[in-house]
Amino acid sequence: MYKYVLFDLDGTLTDSKEGILNSVAYALEKMGISSEGRLDPHVIVGPPLLDTFEGYYGFEPEKARQAYAFFQERYSTIGKFENRAFEGIVPLLKKLREKGIRSFVATSKPQVHAE
Repeated sequence: MYKYVLFDLDGTLTDSKEGILNSVAYALEKMGISSEGRLDPHVIVGPPLLDTFEGYYGFEPEKARQAYAFFQERYSTIGKFENRAFEGIVPLLKKLREKGIRSFVATSKPQVHAE
């Protein structure tokens, strides 16, 4: 019998795609870049966004930090609420607790948003 379970947050416990993609689109547009055709959820949702802005979008570190700040501007006020638990997750977590199994969450998201 397991005593502990570790879950990833985005894409495992919650469908955060809408808020993340909308906030990345906002950031790109604030940077003067069209987001059209540049919001692949398989690339964007999951990895740390600074890495995404540098690696996927090819931004230099300073430009990536600016894009991330714009992302946070929207995500911290709107995007984090465009996030839903996947169907069946809440009952699963309740069942684990009833069985005395402790659940933990791992994420690269800032703690304030993860909570």
